[in-house]
Amino acid sequence: TFTVTGLGVVTNSSGAARNDIICVGADLTMPVWASSVTIAARSGSPTTYDNIGVGIAKDANNFVLASYDRIAGALRMQVKIGGSSNFYASVSGSLAVGDSLGFSLIGNSVCLYKKPSGGNWQAITGYAISTGTINFKTASLTGWKTALAVATHDSCVWEFDDLNGGAFGSVGMRDMTFVTEEDGTPYDDG
Repeated sequence: TFTVTGLGVVTNSSGAARNDIICVGADLTMPVWASSVTIAARSGSPTTYDNIGVGIAKDANNFVLASYDRIAGALRMQVKIGGSSNFYASVSGSLAVGDSLGFSLIGNSVCLYKKPSGGNWQAITGYAISTGTINFKTASLTGWKTALAVATHDSCVWEFDDLNGGAFGSVGMRDMTFVTEEDGTPYDDG
């Protein structure tokens, strides 16, 4: 079940395999997108699989996610297009309560980011999706939205906060500041 009580809560209490994808917001307007989510709480002890992801999705058969596999201790990219799912660029890593998981898409390049609680964003891994799989530069982006995914086996609860997504520009530039002289006056070049 999925509930929103200030937090997004995904509960699998049936003791069976569950895969949930929650899509929110407007359609992508161009293939330069970022998504992120913060882990607010987690409980349960699945032993087969226990994965979360954030990224973009069109439906259950078409999504691209920055993914965390808790049991394997892996951060990786998951690409499922036309029902065919694959994991790429897997690296060892973990996420704790309070950490954030981030995703970016520029054309067909996707990246996974991690932000430890109270820390800064870190680029962890990335993957160039083959244009033979999908070409986001020419494909229709209608229906593609920011997505949160949870795939667990057995009883488990994941709680999330601050699910965000949106276009961020083709070069990923943000938090611009003026270059200044030592005394704080703006540096002027012509």
